[in-house]
Amino acid sequence: MKKIQFIFLPLLLVSLVFSGCGGPGKQEDEPTPYPVRVASVTIEKAPQKVVCLSPSLTELTCELGFESRLVGRTDDALYPDEVASLPSVGKTGHIDTAALAALAPDTVVSHESLSKKEMEALDAAGIQVVVLPMVHSLEEWENLYSQLALLYAGQIEADSIAASHYQKITDGLAEIQKKLPSDELQNGFLYVINPTSNIIATGDTFESSVLSAVFGQNAAASGSDYQIEAESLAKLNPSVVFTADPYGQPHLEQSSTYQNLEAVKNEKTASVDSTLFAVQSVRVLEAVKELAASLYPDFFEDEISSSAISSAGAASESASSAGVASGTD
Repeated sequence: MKKIQFIFLPLLLVSLVFSGCGGPGKQEDEPTPYPVRVASVTIEKAPQKVVCLSPSLTELTCELGFESRLVGRTDDALYPDEVASLPSVGKTGHIDTAALAALAPDTVVSHESLSKKEMEALDAAGIQVVVLPMVHSLEEWENLYSQLALLYAGQIEADSIAASHYQKITDGLAEIQKKLPSDELQNGFLYVINPTSNIIATGDTFESSVLSAVFGQNAAASGSDYQIEAESLAKLNPSVVFTADPYGQPHLEQSSTYQNLEAVKNEKTASVDSTLFAVQSVRVLEAVKELAASLYPDFFEDEISSSAISSAGAASESASSAGVASGTD
């Protein structure tokens, strides 16, 4: 009996060793790109045929390097130039569902939820719909990049792709901010989108979040949804006042609401192509740079002029749920 125990003891030890490391030939599961969850939708594999239902999402797709996945666009998606040749599925907010289904995309990406009828039609055609809303803050903006990267690249590469592109934005904003004379911006800014209707970028808006990163405190931060009480507005004393094209210094001077602001009296004002805020892509830096260069041209002699800035591809999103020219919800 002792001899038998001696013979099987080594075999028992070998068995324990293999069982402890998972057995011969067995390896831990390696991470895979898919499936992933994007905006509450499970994506089983990388989408290959995509239609984005807004100029902003189309542009962001191209910015992230996935333009080859696009098979359609909206009428108003014209930037970058190469997307203009894609077939259209109608205007943003007014989609031709039949034309969309005819392109046989596997995925549709939208800023807004589609109607029940539209969803049923796309579902019947086997088309997944991912809704990624317009953003209202820098944090949401970063997450939008992350969600799109996750959709197109999967979980292994998404973080690095999103981070590298969003870093360009944070670096760009910081670079502009460093060139400004901070002692002249102690009272922050006011961004008047429509002086006639007193539509202003309040603290809960995308424009405010971006501009605050460069020009300091938003004087209208206490308002909400592009509105601020008249009494509060009258007490504001911003260092600079921005306006959205086509409004500018003359419109402010003609308005009893704004004409008495020190910034307006001293012509510390600048106008910007507000549709650049609508694309919510790296091109937003162009809008910020345009404002900074208009106010302080000596600090931005090497920057591009405002005439070189293109607003192509953002026309549809120049109208928001607030009914303003900013194009931001």
